[in-house]
Amino acid sequence: MNIIARNSQQFNQQPTEPRHSRIEVLEIRPANQGSVRAYARIKVGAFAISGCKIIQQDGQRAWVKLPDQQSKDGRWFPIVTCSSPTLENAISEAVLTAWQELRP
Repeated sequence: MNIIARNSQQFNQQPTEPRHSRIEVLEIRPANQGSVRAYARIKVGAFAISGCKIIQQDGQRAWVKLPDQQSKDGRWFPIVTCSSPTLENAISEAVLTAWQELRP
């Protein structure tokens, strides 16, 4: 669904990278399911996000994937997306740091 603003003058300003809200890692749950090493529940500002995945393939660096869902035909679709690379990097850094602290 596309939403178009009726009074677009207020939205014609040059986009800037917003400062991100505080990020809290609320929970890390280990899960050795293929390349999924753990699941994370995080809080970004007033939003709680469950189902973030920590993925690490053999010999590769771990990375964080925001929640997604598989459709009946097998395709995957994002549930949460982030339009700010700065915020997405901060989320990844916080989650991976918390996960590393829990590992033996």
